[in-house]
Amino acid sequence: MPFTYQHITNINGVAELYSTVKNFCENALGWTVKETGTSGTGKDYAIFYTAGESGQDNVYLGLTWYYVDDEKCGLQWNAYTGYSDTHGFCNLGAISCNVYNSAYRYLPTTVVQDTTLHAYLLGDKDCCIGVVRCVTLYPCFYVGLLRRYWSRQYDPLPLYLFGSLRNGYVPSDSKWNDDQRLGGFSGWYNSSTRNYMWYSWDSWVYGFKLEWGSSGVRDGGSRVVLWPMAKGYGADLIDPSKYFVIPFIINDETGERGEMKWVYKLSRAHDLNPEDEVTVEDVTYKVFPSQTDLNLNRWYAIRWC
Repeated sequence: MPFTYQHITNINGVAELYSTVKNFCENALGWTVKETGTSGTGKDYAIFYTAGESGQDNVYLGLTWYYVDDEKCGLQWNAYTGYSDTHGFCNLGAISCNVYNSAYRYLPTTVVQDTTLHAYLLGDKDCCIGVVRCVTLYPCFYVGLLRRYWSRQYDPLPLYLFGSLRNGYVPSDSKWNDDQRLGGFSGWYNSSTRNYMWYSWDSWVYGFKLEWGSSGVRDGGSRVVLWPMAKGYGADLIDPSKYFVIPFIINDETGERGEMKWVYKLSRAHDLNPEDEVTVEDVTYKVFPSQTDLNLNRWYAIRWC
């Protein structure tokens, strides 16, 4: 399936980052802007609609930004089960959108510093992926549809939102380089973000929240599952001099819902630097470290060809 990718350099701070991502979703990915306005934080927002690659889905996503100070600012996303022009960014089908310290709580958030930024953006009509170079760190996000494992009849809207802010904290209290509060695509399990999945599209306000848990699936919980690499298949079967990638699989109490598109766990980042390109089975990937952990086993790759 086709996708679009862009490397955008010299973005002048968080306000321009918001405009850059908005323009990418609208003009490069072909998402429709249903509404624009000003959020409760006093910043611009946009609500997008896409029918997905299939042309049969109904996906509504909101994007806004916030600014507390130069080290406490970023992007935030929201998801909705429907659309009404009488509602704005926060309360159009949102599950949790309390205002606290000038920022919304528990929405997928990409925390940056208000400085010169570089963005790697990738996506299609199903999803948008972003990796932002902020000085030496790489906050990221994934929003939109998963590559579903179940039929549309049983899983009509496997919508997934991911940001690099750890759960339980509010963005206004989180600095871009606070490794206790930031996470990202990384190791075997990632319990570092609060995420949103929706089972129903027949109500603007119905839906429920699922969180990743590193201790396993529990009632109301979900997690990312990675297929075994060295473990399970035996380290002797893997050539340590070669790279390979595996998908991030989203699992909840109903089973494996699907996988993230175009972003993968990298086997090990030996001899690599952030933003290098690697080729695996004739496919080119751009590689990045986990946001706050340079462990070579916790890198990820986004497709880049």
